[in-house]
Amino acid sequence: MNEIMQFLEVTFTPLVFIFTVASLFVMGLQAKMPQVIAASKNKKTIAQIFVWGWVLGPALAYLITLVLPLAESYVIGLLLFCMAPVAPFLPLLVERARGDMNFAGALVPLVAVGTVVFMPLMGPLLVK
Repeated sequence: MNEIMQFLEVTFTPLVFIFTVASLFVMGLQAKMPQVIAASKNKKTIAQIFVWGWVLGPALAYLITLVLPLAESYVIGLLLFCMAPVAPFLPLLVERARGDMNFAGALVPLVAVGTVVFMPLMGPLLVK
């Protein structure tokens, strides 16, 4: 069992990185830049995604931590998970749902930058 855990510790991070890069690469091949730019101009939808991703989602997660008796590590994990609203497998989900790959192509970089800015601001709240 110990050998399996060591193997997973060594291989998990590189495999997640490869999966993420490959998924984004496929999304980049499917999306057309003029359509991506046009999709990013949908201010109302972008605003709704940001409000849900960084206000309502974390607030709901916080309420869950108040209701359920969770260990501190699970509370922190849940809150961190909810503050990173776009998963690396978003392109795959959009493709399977036959969604708008151009909008997803516009959304991923915006949300990535938003997460990089937002998480450090929320970090002090998690330490309490």
